[in-house]
Amino acid sequence: MKAHPIPPLLVLLLLAALCPAAAAFSPSPPSASASASASASASASADIDDRRIEALLLGPASRREALAAAATGAAASLIGLCPLPASAGYRDEAPFDLARRRYFPGALRNNVAVLRTVSALLWNIVSDTRRRRNLAYANPRSTVVGYLRAKDETTTVEDSLAGMLGREYGGVVVLPSGPRGQPFDLAADLANLAAALPAEARKSKYGGGNVIIVFGPHVGISKEGRLGYVETDRERVQKSEYVSNDDQGVAREDPEAVLSNVKRAYRTIRDQVVQGVQAAAVMDGAVGGGTGLREVTVVGGITINRSKVGKDIEKGDDCFYPLLIKSFGAGGTVVDRYEGAFGDMGIPDKERQ
Repeated sequence: MKAHPIPPLLVLLLLAALCPAAAAFSPSPPSASASASASASASASADIDDRRIEALLLGPASRREALAAAATGAAASLIGLCPLPASAGYRDEAPFDLARRRYFPGALRNNVAVLRTVSALLWNIVSDTRRRRNLAYANPRSTVVGYLRAKDETTTVEDSLAGMLGREYGGVVVLPSGPRGQPFDLAADLANLAAALPAEARKSKYGGGNVIIVFGPHVGISKEGRLGYVETDRERVQKSEYVSNDDQGVAREDPEAVLSNVKRAYRTIRDQVVQGVQAAAVMDGAVGGGTGLREVTVVGGITINRSKVGKDIEKGDDCFYPLLIKSFGAGGTVVDRYEGAFGDMGIPDKERQ
C-alpha cells in the first residue's frame, strides 16, 4: 500500500487543536485569557526547573521522586497538557523579574529557599556523591524558628521566609529587634526560643533541640522594576529607607546607591547576629548557656519584596538573596552549610564577605 504524506495544513490544524497556546503566534493582540495562560506557563516552567534543582539536594528516594516530577512536568508541556512557555508569545518576564536578575542575580523565590534550607539541614554533605542524613533535624518539632523582623516590613509573617520555615518545623517566634531587624539580646532570645520547644526536644538523644534564626534587611522592587519601591495596596507605594534623598528631600533615582545601602545594612546586622550567637554558643560549653539547645543555625540574606496586588505577572511572592547559612554548636563548633544549600546559585564570594 502506498503511503500518502500528511498535508501541512492538516498538521497545523492538529497542533492548534492540541495546544490552544499556539494562538499566541497570531499577529492579533493577546487577550486577557492568553495573558493569564502565558503567565501561568512561565511559572510552571520555572517550577519544573526548581524541582530539578531541588532533586540534587534531597535524599536518594526523594531525589528520584523529584526528578520524576520534573520529567513528568516537562513531558506534559510537550504534549499540550500544559500551555507552551510564555516566550512563544508576547511577553517573557515581568519588570520585577528583570530587575531582580539585574540587582540580585541568584535570588530565589521564598518557597524554593525554604526547600533548600530544609534539605541542607537534613542532609550533610559527605562528598560530591554522598549525603548523610542528619537525624537531629529528622523530627520537625525539635526545631523552632526565630525571626528578626524589620519594623516596616509589609509582608506578613506567614508569607515571609521565616514563616514558611516555621511551618516546616515547630513554629516561628518574632524576636525583639531594632527598626532594621537588628538583634537586641541574642542570649535572651535563645533562652526564650529554647523554652518554646517541647520538653522531648530539649531532652533529645541527639543532644537537644535546634533553633534557626532568620535575619536580614528587605527592599522592594515595584511592578515597573524600580528598586526601592513596592506596592502595598492598589493606591499606595512604599519607599524603602535605603532610597537616598537629595538636599531638597526628593528621592534620588539611583538604584546602585539603594543597592549599596541595603548591602551595607545586611553586613551590619550579620555581624551583630553572628557575634551574638558565637558568644552564646561557648557559654558553659553549651549553646545558649545550657538552655538545652543542640545547634543554632543562622540564615541571612536580603528579602526582595514584591507587589501583592495587580494582575497576572504584576504580583507574586517575595524572593530571597541568600548570603549566609551557618550552624553553631556546643563549644563553639561551626558548620558552614552554604555550599549545600545555595552554592550553585552563582552568588560571588565577595558578596558574602
